[in-house]
Amino acid sequence: MSEAKQRITLCLSCGNMTPHSVLAAYDETDWDEEGREEIAHRDYLLLRCGTCSEVAVHYDEDDRTQSLWPRHAYLGRSVPKSVQGRYGEALTVKHRLPSAFAVQIRKALEAMCKEQGVTEPILANALNSLVAKLALPAIAQDMARVARLLGNKGAHDGSDVTEHEAATLEDFFLALVEYVYVAPAKLSTYQAALSKLGI
Repeated sequence: MSEAKQRITLCLSCGNMTPHSVLAAYDETDWDEEGREEIAHRDYLLLRCGTCSEVAVHYDEDDRTQSLWPRHAYLGRSVPKSVQGRYGEALTVKHRLPSAFAVQIRKALEAMCKEQGVTEPILANALNSLVAKLALPAIAQDMARVARLLGNKGAHDGSDVTEHEAATLEDFFLALVEYVYVAPAKLSTYQAALSKLGI
């Protein structure tokens, strides 16, 4: 297969840095109002991993490659590297080893608590303290509890986490990330901007 038909990239399904076959490609360009000057250019790629044969959708923009599917580990500027790192590790095993994914997400929850200054050794207590400290709604506390229990389930022999449970765990984890980091950062940015406008 020609070099143009392959790309070496990290597979988020099997966790290997491996050649991927380019199954399809689509170019998209944004132009200025007159249609004369290119503003942005994106390349969308449908890839198949040479190791595990799973497919992925990537896009390239401004010399930056991002995975659209499966989900990439980058959670946003407001999320600390310790939390992002644990989530990235989790994604590399999500499809192959859902139980290992659950354990890694549990570690990401521990990292979240520590980064927020909650250092209680028992995760259940740490999550309760985190919810109280940040005045999070009751649903956030419930999601944290279920996420922790699924992480525990993944850590014990004889109680494997299913793919469906792993997907739910990821949804709950990302919702907690939104509550703890993303939404407060966005709110702060917009409050500052509105304040400058005298609103």
